[in-house]
Amino acid sequence: MLHGNRRLVGWIAWTVLTIAIVGCGSSGPRQTRRMQELGIEDLSAQELRIQVSAFAVRFAGVVEVAADEIASRTDDPEILRNAAIWKVYSVPAILRVTSLSEPVGAYVTTWAACLLMLEYFEIGIGAELFGEHQQIAIEACRQLVREIDAIGAGIPVDEEVRSEGRANMAAWVEANPLSNHLYTSHAPTDHLVDLTKGYDSGLVSIAEDVQDQIVELNDRLSIQTTLLPRQVRWQAELAVLEMTDPESVDRILQATYRGSKGIIASERDSVVSAVGAEREALMRSVDEQRVATLEWMTGERMAVLNAMREERIAALEQMEEMSLRMLDASFEHLGATEARMLLAVQDQMDRTIDRTFAKITMLLIGTGIAIALVLVLGMWVYVTRIRGVTR
Repeated sequence: MLHGNRRLVGWIAWTVLTIAIVGCGSSGPRQTRRMQELGIEDLSAQELRIQVSAFAVRFAGVVEVAADEIASRTDDPEILRNAAIWKVYSVPAILRVTSLSEPVGAYVTTWAACLLMLEYFEIGIGAELFGEHQQIAIEACRQLVREIDAIGAGIPVDEEVRSEGRANMAAWVEANPLSNHLYTSHAPTDHLVDLTKGYDSGLVSIAEDVQDQIVELNDRLSIQTTLLPRQVRWQAELAVLEMTDPESVDRILQATYRGSKGIIASERDSVVSAVGAEREALMRSVDEQRVATLEWMTGERMAVLNAMREERIAALEQMEEMSLRMLDASFEHLGATEARMLLAVQDQMDRTIDRTFAKITMLLIGTGIAIALVLVLGMWVYVTRIRGVTR
């Protein structure tokens, strides 16, 4: 079993080594089948793909500069919105065509996209998007067409083939103008059927295809990483302009209303049902709380009444005790006062009696004296008369 595994490992290592040696021996400029059919020998597929990918970044920069220049020269909300739309939608459209695997097909479709955009701003439905600043967009498109033409001029192909390709593409562009403001168009399918054919089959071609695909993915990732922050900023600018445009806001609200009517109705029914259930649960809870509250209040009322009765009894007992104490103190005080008063009255009566007896005594003495004087006087008078008669 171990010997069999070693033999399998040895065969795999030999196969990998063979592929590596053949791959190294076949290094050099490589072309796709279509490039070979067109007689392109001095330019590799990877070189042409790099040039087309670099043009995508260049395209984004030219469009951004032109759109920002237009936006800086106007206050018209519609023109500002159109400039933002140009950046937001044209750059992803060019990225889609430049990312085709077949480099000749990527170049041809990119060239067609530039021609379509130029025709769109010159005589197409976008000829009045920017008003008096329309020429800025046209000049930017012409610049991009010149640059993509320069890439095409560097492709070593027979001039007859080049002229025929230009004529066919120009005719296709004229017959298929842009029909929307999103800068998208159906690709020249008849031409791309042949242009997008893959590499030759075979073990070496498969290994080389994997390597080319890795390089192509790295290029795409680098381009997306470069353009993604700018695309996010453009989307934000467009969103702000859409929110400040009354017509756009109305369209958004209308679309939102149409799309949300069903959702609102279902949510309304759900909310009503939920509210009804919550109301019933709430009423049950309220009833339970009410009964519990009444029971608690009844118990509290009885406890309060009992406490009040006990407090009242204690207060009455305390008041009675205090009253008895006050009465005892009062009686004690009254007894002492009464004794003092009786003593005072008795003393006063004694003094009055004494005075009265003294006065009576003096009166009796005076009366006795008066009677005695009267008797003496009477006797004197009597004696005196008797003596007068005697004489």
